[in-house]
Amino acid sequence: MSVISSIRSAFLSPKEIIGFWTGKEKEEVTLAAAAVVTLGAVAWPLVAIASLPGCSSADDSSEIDSNDIRIGFTLSDSAAHVGIPFTMQATLWAVQEDGTTEKIEDTDAYTGKWSITDGEDVTELDGLSATYTWENIGDPFVQFSLYDQGGNFIISKEVDICTVVDSETPSAVIGNLEYTYYVGDTAKNIIGYTDQDAADVSLEWEITPPDGTVKIILGSTIPSYTFDQSGDYDFRLRVTNTASGASNSELRSVGVYETSEDAPSGSLVSVPYSATVNEEIEIAMFEPDHTLYSYSINWGDGSADTLASGESTFPLHAYAATGIYSINVRVESLTNPANYITLTHTITITDTPVPMPSISASHISGDDAGYSVYFNATASYSPIDAAITSYTLYYGDGDSETNSSGIFLHTYPDLGAGGSAAYTAYLIVTDEYGQYNSTTLTVSTWDS
Repeated sequence: MSVISSIRSAFLSPKEIIGFWTGKEKEEVTLAAAAVVTLGAVAWPLVAIASLPGCSSADDSSEIDSNDIRIGFTLSDSAAHVGIPFTMQATLWAVQEDGTTEKIEDTDAYTGKWSITDGEDVTELDGLSATYTWENIGDPFVQFSLYDQGGNFIISKEVDICTVVDSETPSAVIGNLEYTYYVGDTAKNIIGYTDQDAADVSLEWEITPPDGTVKIILGSTIPSYTFDQSGDYDFRLRVTNTASGASNSELRSVGVYETSEDAPSGSLVSVPYSATVNEEIEIAMFEPDHTLYSYSINWGDGSADTLASGESTFPLHAYAATGIYSINVRVESLTNPANYITLTHTITITDTPVPMPSISASHISGDDAGYSVYFNATASYSPIDAAITSYTLYYGDGDSETNSSGIFLHTYPDLGAGGSAAYTAYLIVTDEYGQYNSTTLTVSTWDS
């Protein structure tokens, strides 16, 4: 990750980074937490678009002494997507006599030119701000040049922004895989979900046991997997759009123990899969046992909280920028900190409110024909009062159904005498604007 992208990850608001060079040898200076950093006596300006993780900026070959001006950029989003307008705003900072900087509010004395490469096409836009909608996935190239109003060139900088991705990046959700097993246990029909049509995507599982021997399984379902050694297992579900190449994945770490006394336990409830910037979200533990375990949460944006004694809900949290965040909850034994499990959850933060899914299940009957369950998703709603037009429910046993009512009736397989099973139902709700959100519900069935 570049210095600039690291700063953007750690300090999400405002989304503005100042780039610069200092010294005749053009040694790169590590950016501090503040957006404005005091330079030494000699400064070489670097026009640096805040890049995404894994992206690198081209070297600035010009040596123009613009000691009195520094340039920064504000981006409209943390990623560029095909078909979605992307705005870049240049900001100018004046260096004072004491070495501090002050933002130039009156920029009439300056202008800029953006040269944007999109596939084989090159587009030029004028001004200190530019909005562009990419048509091609891949590696674009953007060059910004700064001029005074007399047309005199000041400095130019070429920056490799990052790979532009398809706007329809698939979701990846791991279903009925527990966080804790014991040596000798066999997990059956582990199912992976996505929000895109099966014909448009490929799914792949990567399983890494404690001995490091990686196993690859193609398809949405792992028919059977036996845990033959104790330790930590990593299950990664990767979903790829076969047309665009856009990919997403979810990682779940599973702890396998010799006996039940060794294994911490815990599960999450009230876990949203999507929210908007600055919206407070709530995540809770299911029946936490504070006499045995401590509970801590890492929100994936550099902040963390602990679960207060006697409480089941973590402190409310809001994200300051759009993006996909990995949330990790650690359940740790109070008597032996070496025994712990990590519960993982992925949340997508957007600029536009998405529908809020809700689902409940009622057990209807169980007989030789199977076990019938009634699902009700009609409590789902839109924060902007948009109509919910579609409900898709994956039952967790390989079957799914889509309707506009939000009411489902499903019969799970007959379990036989004394049998029981747990399924993870996965609900996707879509509103009239095509925005969607999802949630899961665990359904237990048994032979009566």
